[in-house]
Amino acid sequence: MVDFLPSEQTAAVTSRVANFLKLRVAPAETLYETQRRELVRAGDPHGVPAVLETLKASIARTMRMADGPDQVHLSSIARAELR
Repeated sequence: MVDFLPSEQTAAVTSRVANFLKLRVAPAETLYETQRRELVRAGDPHGVPAVLETLKASIARTMRMADGPDQVHLSSIARAELR
């Protein structure tokens, strides 16, 4: 019989993504819509709302640690903590 249950690591990543969506993306949807309307009114219908850049940076920080830190990540974390 094949075990189709997610691994512990998969469950952890799934949890992180769900939390990110709930805590970061859902609250930003209203701001996204507002910024999109402003861009369209300003004549830039293909412009990227600033909130997307914030979310991209946030997801990078969230998911970078999904597989556990490597030496580069540990160094980055140490620098960030010292700031």
